Amino acid sequence: MDRDVCDGAELSTPELEARITELAARLHAENRRWLALIAEFDRREGWSDGLMPSCAHWLNWKCGLDLGTAREKLRVAHALQDLPSIGAAMATWRAELIPRCGRSRASPAPRLRAYC
Repeated sequence: MDRDVCDGAELSTPELEARITELAARLHAENRRWLALIAEFDRREGWSDGLMPSCAHWLNWKCGLDLGTAREKLRVAHALQDLPSIGAAMATWRAELIPRCGRSRASPAPRLRAYC
């Protein structure tokens, strides 16, 4: 059975745990890469074709994101450019840093840098 399609029923609990955490690590790393691409696309104004009012609107249209979610992804994408240790933690899935440094919208960047 293809391991990417399995529902886990045939796995032991430790194997299931390992698959879940392995996949989470890959998802976080890919999400970091995706956010970096979004930041660069926005920097280049690749979305600006005269019809789109913003990159968030482009993400809504092309990627199917809710407009509020698209704005939040852009905010995080741009913030990660100034917070390399959080980006590195996402890329390598250093879980001990992510909850403390990467998930607080209210935390200003200088405060996050102090932790990281």
